[in-house]
Amino acid sequence: MLDINFIESDIYKHDEWHNYDNINLSNIGQYAVNKEELLKYKDLVKNLVEHLNSNGTMLVMYFFGTTKNNLSPLDDPSFIAPIYNLPDTIKLFEIYNSEFLSFPSVKEFVLGDTNSPDKAMVFRKKK
Repeated sequence: MLDINFIESDIYKHDEWHNYDNINLSNIGQYAVNKEELLKYKDLVKNLVEHLNSNGTMLVMYFFGTTKNNLSPLDDPSFIAPIYNLPDTIKLFEIYNSEFLSFPSVKEFVLGDTNSPDKAMVFRKKK
């Protein structure tokens, strides 16, 4: 039987971690509005990597509506969260050797728009 455990807590203050096969941070990094908050998010990821089981995966970031060649969101050009700056994001998280996955967005399913796929940055902990 599959046992799913949801933790309701301030993720930055939570300190009772166990070991997990999967950690889904979804779009938490998107709420980092400046470099300081992005570094705080990086520290969170670093801490949680220690709680992944061997071959465990972590969804580090989900990127909504990106362009084909970068992570700039198309919907709100007036504000781009720092994590959407692809070169900086890759550099910041490069020690985790994360993989970027691209897949159809809701816009593609609903409107047939293939110009703005969603992307995910996924880390897999090696043995």
